[in-house]
Amino acid sequence: MSKKTRSAILNGALLVGVVAVAVWRNPLFVNGQLTGLALLFGLLGVLFVLEWFRETTWGRWAGVLVTLGAAGTLLGLDLNGANVALALICLISLIRYLPDDDDDDAPMRSLVLLLREPHYVEGSMMARVASRAWGCEVNYESAEDDNDDETPLEESTPFLVGEEPPFFCSKYPAMLTIHSFPAPYFDDPQAVADEVHEVRIRAAILEHTAWISCDLITWMDDDSGEAQADVLIGQLLAEFADDNCLAVIDLLDQSVYPFLEDETEAALRSPNPRKALEELPYDPVVTISSDDPEMKAAVQIARDRWPEFVEAFENRTDKQHFAMKARFEEHDSVEFMWVTVTAIEGDHVLGVLDSDPADVKSLLCGDRVRVTLDNLNDWMFVDGDEEPVGGFTIAVLTKRQRGE
Repeated sequence: MSKKTRSAILNGALLVGVVAVAVWRNPLFVNGQLTGLALLFGLLGVLFVLEWFRETTWGRWAGVLVTLGAAGTLLGLDLNGANVALALICLISLIRYLPDDDDDDAPMRSLVLLLREPHYVEGSMMARVASRAWGCEVNYESAEDDNDDETPLEESTPFLVGEEPPFFCSKYPAMLTIHSFPAPYFDDPQAVADEVHEVRIRAAILEHTAWISCDLITWMDDDSGEAQADVLIGQLLAEFADDNCLAVIDLLDQSVYPFLEDETEAALRSPNPRKALEELPYDPVVTISSDDPEMKAAVQIARDRWPEFVEAFENRTDKQHFAMKARFEEHDSVEFMWVTVTAIEGDHVLGVLDSDPADVKSLLCGDRVRVTLDNLNDWMFVDGDEEPVGGFTIAVLTKRQRGE
């Protein structure tokens, strides 16, 4: 028996006791007419159902209102000691609906896409998108539709409610909301961007004009973890992961990932979207002043110890990987990127670009390049004991990325 079922049975037993005493003290019919006791029965029945939604914001507020209504009905029946005591019992149950501090601080399980341009979406369209994403029929219902279907949610067909965002969507055991707004996600994008040191993420924050998200409201299956909702969220947002997308925000751990054309969509469709996003193959692009003393020192060490790299490269094994970071320039743009070294010819290094350029548009990851030692910025290889050697600038970049 699940925790929620046990809790609901306990709550139900308490409410049955309240009803039994109320019936004993008050007649159900007077002159052939139902009394306020009938209303009390209805309210307590609703409260019993709300037990399954007590962990959601709307469920808590509904529970508070219904509980107050039940207490008021008891007092309205007959202002005697027994009814006052029963009303107090109802009011005490309000504590069950008060959020814990831990619940308030708990991050939302949600993914957000930052978009260049807004997506036009309405209810029936979003239901079709959800159907395609999840491989099942998702029924569309407008907010005005009357739904007399009493089928339990676990047996019901997935459905989406709302003519315009936000949409409410049920696909058991998940209840989700889908937002899509033609406005920046942040109240002050410039202030947020000023705190970000990764070039592509900062650009996404400043350039996006709209956003779309999918949030988990509640997970109704105690026998499985709510992390499974990530799959539904990822599959839905993957339908919008195209060249209009600039970045993905994971609200659960407050991470932001720049959009990579094929990799991001594949990550969203994976069995573990959050982990796949975290493992996306991209090199952070961090802006650092040319006068940064720590960076200048790290670059100088790399240049001074370059002969060490050359000697190791000449005696390399098939399994070893050698890379150098070099300066690339295009018009007014300067970018430092990693290159897999394939040959060294005096002061020239040949290799394959191993980074995704952010500003140097004439190059692509995988392009063959030829650089001179004048543009050397860093180098790295793995020695015979599989220990990394080099990477002198990495520690500085990591510190600057953290804002240190």
